[in-house]
Amino acid sequence: MKQRLFSKNFTLLVLGQISSLFGNYIIKFALYMYVLDTTGSATVFASILSIADIPTILLSPLGGILADRHFICMLICFRCI
Repeated sequence: MKQRLFSKNFTLLVLGQISSLFGNYIIKFALYMYVLDTTGSATVFASILSIADIPTILLSPLGGILADRHFICMLICFRCI
């Protein structure tokens, strides 16, 4: 029996992830615009924008190492918490 890649559950998972990421980016954008509107300073805006990306830059290699060495299902469940 040939199994389809885009089953109902997989499609719902992908749509849920897309909507979650979209919501996260909208919130980040709104907060950045709030900082820019409140302070009126491009320097403060740029520094907050840069500082907000530091955890992603520092933790991405660690996440790759963990994903390669540990059980992937456990990592997926832990990430969703």
